[in-house]
Amino acid sequence: MSVIIYSRVGENNGTRRIWMEGFHLRHGGIEPGVTLHIRKHEKSNVFQLHPKPGSDSLGTVRVSRRTLKDGRTKPLIEIKDPTVLDALPGQMKLRIGVFKGKITIRAHVDEERIKAREKDFLETLMKGKPLKLGSLFHGGGMLDYALHSGLERVGISSYTKLAVEWDPRYIGSSYANNPQFFRDDSIIINGPIQDSVLPADLSLHILTGGVPCVGASKSGISKNGLTHPEEHDQAGSMFYYFLRYIEAMNPAVITLENVVEYASSASMAIIRSVLNQWGYTLRETVLNGNDLGAFENRDRLAMIATSKGLDAMNLFPEVRSVAKKPDTLADIVEEFSADDEIWKDYDYLRVKADRDKAAGKGFAMQELDLTAEKVGTIGRGYAKVRSTEPRIKHPTDEKLTRLLTLTEHCAVKGAPASLIAGNSNTVGHEILGQGVIIPAFEAVFVELGIEMLTQIGLTVGTMAANDEWFDSDILYLTAEQQEMPQAAAIDLNRYPHVIHFADDSIALICGYRPALANAA
Repeated sequence: MSVIIYSRVGENNGTRRIWMEGFHLRHGGIEPGVTLHIRKHEKSNVFQLHPKPGSDSLGTVRVSRRTLKDGRTKPLIEIKDPTVLDALPGQMKLRIGVFKGKITIRAHVDEERIKAREKDFLETLMKGKPLKLGSLFHGGGMLDYALHSGLERVGISSYTKLAVEWDPRYIGSSYANNPQFFRDDSIIINGPIQDSVLPADLSLHILTGGVPCVGASKSGISKNGLTHPEEHDQAGSMFYYFLRYIEAMNPAVITLENVVEYASSASMAIIRSVLNQWGYTLRETVLNGNDLGAFENRDRLAMIATSKGLDAMNLFPEVRSVAKKPDTLADIVEEFSADDEIWKDYDYLRVKADRDKAAGKGFAMQELDLTAEKVGTIGRGYAKVRSTEPRIKHPTDEKLTRLLTLTEHCAVKGAPASLIAGNSNTVGHEILGQGVIIPAFEAVFVELGIEMLTQIGLTVGTMAANDEWFDSDILYLTAEQQEMPQAAAIDLNRYPHVIHFADDSIALICGYRPALANAA
């Protein structure tokens, strides 16, 4: 006869306690009036309340009673003993087993998972070993590129331990064009994520995912006649598989990107709720491509979830740009002669645009000259020549326009052309169109990397903060401060990693890690 109780350390009038009450305790052999003796497992924080005294007893707890109006009594136990509570900090979740008059109290498995992932994450950072990344809905690896590049800038190495992608063209391109992502022990899963069998005994430090947005975007909802994203027959359930991998891989850090509309979906509400239950602290923001150094004016939802013990890792709302946006389209375009066959007359798109305007749909064409200071969102189907996506005007013939080339598409997204090398025009535009704005997410991962370093003891300083600013492990200097005489006192050999921000400020990051030395 046993009872299992899932509870947590509570609080009453400012005093922490563990509370149990109910008739069901009798099923486990607990009766009012009994004195239970507290014992602790010698190698773990597992406590047992035993009816028999012993030499290892650390204290006692008496089972009280609550008498109801009908005369019945039920057992009640209140544990305030610091011997127990000091070993179970905060509002820790508990698993309490009641069997044959004995009570066993231990941390819930979720708490053990939290402790394990944080310990592995911090030890890996302190030892300077590469962080293991899991990449779901990998595509052509654009989010991975931003992550690895951002962390590398601050001196943190990483590699893709696991990549899951259904389209062989995309994952094949990423593997061919990003060999630095992968190592001999990397696992690549090519196929629908819903068909994949989760690798056994695999843990990750970071898990990323761009959950498919075809059911959440405005165009996706309109095109598919959906009332909510979860109705989409293919993409609607993808959040479930995203959560399955998180549960199995137990990462310390999770990143998710999607269309802005995804923030108000039921899928995102469930993701938030489940991750909170699993002990993560979530932060969300909307990243704008223009604000963070890209020519494409694209908004994207970004979520960072960090294990609750890493709660000091503050990122949003401020993310500093690490790239400077090109001034005009002229800074990006390739040169083509006026009679090149790349110029086309898309008269049918003008007819469609007029029809959409008359119907009040609000879809307008983007025909741009070289003075344009931005381009709108470019999606996965750009090669199909759709009416609302940007085209470049012919220099003299108003009827002719052209699509951006692959090289130009890379440039407006801040992506290196090497990311889509060897692909057809269609596949290259698909990879780019469904990928992230690289400078925007690279900026996020630079900030995240700096926050990671503070977790292992690196100090942060600015020239104006105190007289000992030059002793900081991470040092920020504005453009003006870099010209001051004090800047000459900085030992640049100590700071091998230099982050250049768009406002011409810099961050100097030391290569020597005191936490590593202390750990050794």
